Amino acid sequence: KNQTTLPKRLNRAKRRPQRKTMSQQHQQKHPTIIKRNQLFKPSNQKRKKKPPKHPINEAKNITDTLLRTKSLMRQQLEQTHAVTEVIQNDGSLLNETKTEHLGLGGVVAGAKGALSSLKAQDNREVVLFYAAVGFYALVAFYVVWTRIRIPFFLW
Repeated sequence: KNQTTLPKRLNRAKRRPQRKTMSQQHQQKHPTIIKRNQLFKPSNQKRKKKPPKHPINEAKNITDTLLRTKSLMRQQLEQTHAVTEVIQNDGSLLNETKTEHLGLGGVVAGAKGALSSLKAQDNREVVLFYAAVGFYALVAFYVVWTRIRIPFFLW
């Protein structure tokens, strides 16, 4: 009797509408909560467990991993050493450049003085040039005036 009535009871239970819990009703009213809950699912979901490995194989894997880590660390140390050498070389080059620059400070000041005296001399020469051109024009006009004696000027 129990075996024949059990499937009938299950079929009836499946056909009945199930009651929704309060949280299901709330989630149905607010669909954004469902999305948020899906985004922030707890991470304690059941994971498939790997079959246990043989201890010797595990030890070999650990040894291989440690050897890889050791080689990576050695490479990083070599890179760090190379970088520190480059930084030291650059630092010495910058110090040499700084000392050369400080040595040129007096030369630059002297060059500025020489440049200012050249500018002053250039200004004097420009004034002298225009004075000479003006004097030449006056002398030429005087010579032309005394030789030709143009009557309409009424001197």
